[in-house]
Amino acid sequence: MAFHEDLKSYRLKQNITLEEISDRTKININTLKAFEEGDFSSLPTTYVRLFLKAYAKEIGMAEEEVLRNYENEVQFAGRSESQVRKEAARVTNETSSDDKPKPGPTNQRILLTNPNQPATKKIIITAIILILIIVFGKLAMRPSAEPVAPGSPMIMPPSLSLFEKSDSLSWGLSGLLSDSNAVEVGASIPITIYIKRDTFPTDTIRVDSGQVYQNYFVSELDIFAYPSNSTAFVLMDQPLQSFNPGNSWTQLKVRGAESILYSYTLK
Repeated sequence: MAFHEDLKSYRLKQNITLEEISDRTKININTLKAFEEGDFSSLPTTYVRLFLKAYAKEIGMAEEEVLRNYENEVQFAGRSESQVRKEAARVTNETSSDDKPKPGPTNQRILLTNPNQPATKKIIITAIILILIIVFGKLAMRPSAEPVAPGSPMIMPPSLSLFEKSDSLSWGLSGLLSDSNAVEVGASIPITIYIKRDTFPTDTIRVDSGQVYQNYFVSELDIFAYPSNSTAFVLMDQPLQSFNPGNSWTQLKVRGAESILYSYTLK
């Protein structure tokens, strides 16, 4: 029995429903169903591992064993897919070789005397020119993504005025790059985030259930996310454990090598 089938079988033996797991963990039920069907492709590996640990805990399975079996299944699936691609490529190459016309005087005479060849070339050239015109036209119409002037204030979430900071957790960053550093925000249910990177203007983003928003910054970052109990941050490939399980705002602030995670409560 495959690993994902073991998960479902064990859960059913415990008389636990996916709805119960979803309610307690805030993981989208469609994501849980996908896991039990062996589909782990909808989320980055970091979030798959986090969600699998939460799932295992709810059904009473050993978390480390679940993660180890997950890695084994993903590796096996990767090898199988690679073998299928190689076999398909081999069959395609053999078929192409069999269908390829044999060189000879007859074929050469047809190519040399084909009256449609010049017209075909003109059609291809015209199509390429039209495609280039359309592509460059769309690029020219795109709004500029140039950053605003340094020091422009961040646009704060309107409802944030109803909350106040209640706690904070700070730590130093190592390995900060001078040009590009990654941040990811995952959602177990639909969430709203406000993000400001370096000197760029504030963006308001909606992240749907089971999805991950990714962006990059140089040295300054501010992210407000709501609700905090459904938000997962990954900063420079390191998952951040939220310490604010409430239904309120949470803030991630980065200034150079210093990072701070804020929690908020109602005033």
